[in-house]
Amino acid sequence: MARYAISYHFLDDAGAADRRASLLREIARCKRAWSDGGSLSLVETPEPIALLEARLYLDSSLNAVKDQLLVIELGDAAAGRGAFADRDGLRALLPGAAIA
Repeated sequence: MARYAISYHFLDDAGAADRRASLLREIARCKRAWSDGGSLSLVETPEPIALLEARLYLDSSLNAVKDQLLVIELGDAAAGRGAFADRDGLRALLPGAAIA
Protein backbone atom coordinates (compact mmCIF):
# COMPACT_ATOMS: atom_id res chain seq x y z
CA MET A 1 0.00 0.00 0.00
CA ALA A 2 1.50 3.32 -1.04
CA ARG A 3 1.01 6.74 0.54
CA TYR A 4 0.84 9.92 -1.53
CA ALA A 5 0.54 13.65 -1.01
CA ILE A 6 -1.78 15.32 -3.50
CA SER A 7 -1.55 19.06 -4.02
CA TYR A 8 -4.12 20.91 -6.10
CA HIS A 9 -5.00 24.45 -7.09
CA PHE A 10 -8.00 25.69 -9.06
CA LEU A 11 -8.30 28.88 -11.07
CA ASP A 12 -10.88 30.99 -9.27
CA ASP A 13 -13.68 31.08 -11.82
CA ALA A 14 -17.36 30.12 -12.01
CA GLY A 15 -16.63 26.37 -12.27
CA ALA A 16 -13.85 26.07 -9.69
CA ALA A 17 -16.06 24.79 -6.86
CA ASP A 18 -17.50 22.03 -9.04
CA ARG A 19 -14.04 20.99 -10.32
CA ARG A 20 -12.68 20.93 -6.75
CA ALA A 21 -15.65 18.85 -5.51
CA SER A 22 -15.18 16.34 -8.34
CA LEU A 23 -11.47 15.93 -7.50
CA LEU A 24 -12.19 15.50 -3.80
CA ARG A 25 -14.74 12.78 -4.63
CA GLU A 26 -12.04 10.92 -6.56
CA ILE A 27 -9.55 11.37 -3.73
CA ALA A 28 -12.12 9.96 -1.28
CA ARG A 29 -12.22 6.73 -3.33
CA CYS A 30 -8.73 5.88 -2.02
CA LYS A 31 -8.49 3.32 0.79
CA ARG A 32 -7.72 6.09 3.30
CA ALA A 33 -7.75 9.85 2.73
CA TRP A 34 -7.09 13.01 4.73
CA SER A 35 -7.55 16.58 3.55
CA ASP A 36 -6.51 19.89 5.07
CA GLY A 37 -9.65 21.54 3.71
CA GLY A 38 -7.58 23.69 1.37
CA SER A 39 -5.19 22.39 -1.25
CA LEU A 40 -3.55 19.28 0.19
CA SER A 41 -4.68 15.69 0.65
CA LEU A 42 -2.83 12.60 1.85
CA VAL A 43 -3.98 9.18 0.71
CA GLU A 44 -3.20 5.50 1.06
CA THR A 45 -4.01 3.31 -1.94
CA PRO A 46 -2.74 0.21 -3.74
CA GLU A 47 -2.64 2.22 -7.00
CA PRO A 48 0.77 3.01 -8.50
CA ILE A 49 1.45 6.74 -8.70
CA ALA A 50 0.88 7.01 -12.47
CA LEU A 51 -2.48 5.26 -12.29
CA LEU A 52 -3.59 7.35 -9.31
CA GLU A 53 -2.66 10.60 -11.04
CA ALA A 54 -4.38 9.53 -14.25
CA ARG A 55 -7.56 8.49 -12.40
CA LEU A 56 -7.70 11.73 -10.45
CA TYR A 57 -7.31 13.75 -13.62
CA LEU A 58 -9.44 11.72 -16.02
CA ASP A 59 -12.30 10.83 -13.65
CA SER A 60 -12.68 14.34 -12.21
CA SER A 61 -13.58 17.62 -13.89
CA LEU A 62 -10.04 18.97 -13.57
CA ASN A 63 -9.11 21.39 -16.34
CA ALA A 64 -5.42 21.15 -17.34
CA VAL A 65 -5.48 24.70 -18.72
CA LYS A 66 -6.90 26.22 -15.51
CA ASP A 67 -5.97 23.89 -12.66
CA GLN A 68 -2.95 22.15 -11.12
CA LEU A 69 -2.56 18.63 -9.76
CA LEU A 70 0.62 17.21 -8.22
CA VAL A 71 0.96 13.69 -6.75
CA ILE A 72 4.04 12.89 -4.64
CA GLU A 73 4.93 9.51 -3.12
CA LEU A 74 5.57 9.84 0.61
CA GLY A 75 8.45 8.41 2.61
CA ASP A 76 8.54 7.74 6.34
CA ALA A 77 9.75 11.08 7.69
CA ALA A 78 7.44 14.02 8.30
CA ALA A 79 7.09 16.84 10.80
CA GLY A 80 4.45 19.48 11.33
CA ARG A 81 2.98 21.94 13.78
CA GLY A 82 -0.33 23.74 14.01
CA ALA A 83 -4.08 23.32 14.26
CA PHE A 84 -4.65 20.41 11.88
CA ALA A 85 -8.17 19.19 11.24
CA ASP A 86 -8.57 15.45 11.78
CA ARG A 87 -5.23 15.04 13.54
CA ASP A 88 -5.87 11.30 14.02
CA GLY A 89 -6.42 10.80 10.29
CA LEU A 90 -3.22 12.71 9.55
CA ARG A 91 -1.23 10.57 12.00
CA ALA A 92 -2.72 7.38 10.50
CA LEU A 93 -1.31 8.33 7.09
CA LEU A 94 2.00 9.60 8.51
CA PRO A 95 2.66 7.21 11.39
CA GLY A 96 6.27 8.30 11.84
CA ALA A 97 5.44 12.02 11.79
CA ALA A 98 6.22 14.34 14.66
CA ILE A 99 3.08 16.48 14.74
CA ALA A 100 3.11 19.07 17.53
